[in-house]
Amino acid sequence: MGLQEHIEYARERANGSFSNLRERDLYTLLTGLYEMADGVSTAIARYESFLSAIIPGSQVRIELEKSAKNDYKKDKKRVCELEREQLLPLEKLFTPVGLAPQQTGESSYRHETMVSAGGKVMGELHVYTPTTQANPSRDTIRFMAKVIADNLTIVRKIDELSHDDLTGLLRREIGMERIKILLETCAVTKTDNGIGILLADLDHFKLANDKYGHDFGDYVLTNSAQAMRKSLREEDIGLRYGGEELVFAFILKNQNEAMLVAQRCLKAVREVDYASRLAEKGIDTKHQQTASIGLTTYFGNDKKKEVAALIEEADLAMYAAKQGRFGVSDRDQVVSYDTRNQWK
Repeated sequence: MGLQEHIEYARERANGSFSNLRERDLYTLLTGLYEMADGVSTAIARYESFLSAIIPGSQVRIELEKSAKNDYKKDKKRVCELEREQLLPLEKLFTPVGLAPQQTGESSYRHETMVSAGGKVMGELHVYTPTTQANPSRDTIRFMAKVIADNLTIVRKIDELSHDDLTGLLRREIGMERIKILLETCAVTKTDNGIGILLADLDHFKLANDKYGHDFGDYVLTNSAQAMRKSLREEDIGLRYGGEELVFAFILKNQNEAMLVAQRCLKAVREVDYASRLAEKGIDTKHQQTASIGLTTYFGNDKKKEVAALIEEADLAMYAAKQGRFGVSDRDQVVSYDTRNQWK
């Protein structure tokens, strides 16, 4: 079930009143949301959207503890203080989580510290409703906070194991498996939507490494990867394929859209500013990182292809981008697999 299906199911079970939802229903729904999340931030966004939708007129925010590693016993005094404060002033607590203060009184706002079964303080669950009557009970909010804390603990562990330490993208094996699932879904549904796969290789990366040091090279790789990642949607897939090669997979409606996405990624890499980082090393010069991107697409009506075959197509297109026209190396450009021969 997707997010919308979760919301519709919850509303059906609630039958017009959130209080009709049993703890067993809430547990099943909240657990299902974390299982479909790709990382902690995605899980939090889903929880906020889901609870805001099923609690009438509400705004729900989850504020994650920065470290999320505080021991419950060591932090017991703070937790006990929060336990005693059933209702807190809106202007005090809405601001940190990005909610605008309302003029409806203190009784419309509640929050609960999220403590996992292992005793880790994961953050706080904030719930605002326009009236006191619409607010879930204290016990219900405490139960939801506990379930969410346990689920976020699991997501965080999975997140740490599945992501590359340097780039923050998925590890190769995990990412390839996710693309495989995406590809199979596209092939089965036979919709007009397709999948775009781009393979980016950072230009002259070894020279930057040798000239400014490996720590600067790591910094360039991290920032380039994140710049590209932010150019795509949260549900799109990004992985470190190897060395300074990065692969991204995304849903698209047509071939032109794929090229626009790839060009946006290219621009994002080019626009990262490294001046302050070099200044820290006492280097008064500029560094502009670029990338060569190979692009390929797959649509549900196409002949079935394996992930490895699509990656190989993107790789061939990327090498064409490196070589440029007539053997003159241009780099800093996107070449699609279908037009790669025009670049020889």
